[in-house]
Amino acid sequence: MTTRRAVITGIGLITPQCDDPDFAWHRAIAGQLTTSYKEALGGHAATVSDEQITSGLSVRNARKIDRFSHLGLVAVQRALADAGLDTASLDVWRTGTIVGNCFGGWAYTDRELRHLYQEGGCSREVSPFQATAWFPAAVQGQISLHLGLKGYSKTVMADRASGLVSIGMGARLIETGKLDCAIAGGSEAIDTDFIYAALKTSSDTLSQDGHYAPFSDGAKGFVPAEGACFLILESEERAARRGRQPYAIVESSALRNEPGFDRAMPATHHALEQAMRAAAGNRDVDCVVADGMASVDADRQEIQAIRHAVGARTPITAPKAAFGQLFGAAGALDCALASLMLKKQAMLPFPLHGDSRQDDTRFIQQLTEATLYRVLINGRGFGGCAASLSLTRFS
Repeated sequence: MTTRRAVITGIGLITPQCDDPDFAWHRAIAGQLTTSYKEALGGHAATVSDEQITSGLSVRNARKIDRFSHLGLVAVQRALADAGLDTASLDVWRTGTIVGNCFGGWAYTDRELRHLYQEGGCSREVSPFQATAWFPAAVQGQISLHLGLKGYSKTVMADRASGLVSIGMGARLIETGKLDCAIAGGSEAIDTDFIYAALKTSSDTLSQDGHYAPFSDGAKGFVPAEGACFLILESEERAARRGRQPYAIVESSALRNEPGFDRAMPATHHALEQAMRAAAGNRDVDCVVADGMASVDADRQEIQAIRHAVGARTPITAPKAAFGQLFGAAGALDCALASLMLKKQAMLPFPLHGDSRQDDTRFIQQLTEATLYRVLINGRGFGGCAASLSLTRFS
């Protein structure tokens, strides 16, 4: 079977107070995470404002979908525009969408179940669109419907690694000839009492003070956030015919699993190490974009995996700390930022929140110009999931 290279030609995103790749780049440099206190969470979260969600959907159609689908549609529209693509230019049978998600559509469900409870249990109080609005595959369905796509599509649920896995899967579908173009990424909407309550009761790795500082001496957990990020993946030949200069090449990806007794992390660092080794393929790695859970034990595990897989002196960064933990969209955002690093030939720094970093020069402290050819991106999920993806410079 002939293998083709999959390249990234478009980036679209919507995150808290950030709506385009250039803004995301500068936000990552500045490292300023803006949060608000959520009573149901008992801590801080980073959320997207309603004013940011501009998709062109009519009010009538917007009422039929959950917020996480709306965020996904916004990001996809922006990714297509960034890639210079419109619906008419897509071969709908050879274009698919791969979506990462964790929670599904609980804003819609919160509202409808409250109606059901408060109005005496009458089923007519629940929207007929409830069934199609809440389930995790709704984003995939809405993108396919709005763009008329008929190619192979999939929804990936791998916790916080979902977006990373979706991009690896999309690239593989292009490499093996099943698709010519894939819209891959993730979407997550967390601003509901139900999700906040679930996070509060099921995770002991949440930051309570709004600081998200992976690998720091005072790491206190991650800050939950919402948003969406999608990449346009195409075969290299298709991009060349269109005259598009790709951001980067999706070289390879790997997924491993090692369940542990601690729900927040795997038993050891070995699963992530093996995923990194498989994605890197014994090739030199110029920078690692870390998962960065921001808990002492989990960060120590990731450091061990990086040391064993790609060497102790490989530079490490975690720019997601400037945006918050986007769960199903986190890996896609990391891929977008890594693509920009390769295109701009510069390594993004860790956001600083007043804590001193662990005393190790591998951690990138400021925007650093560098010769970058290969960047490795890590993602992990509760229960032992470990993923890694390799991007290379397009030349």
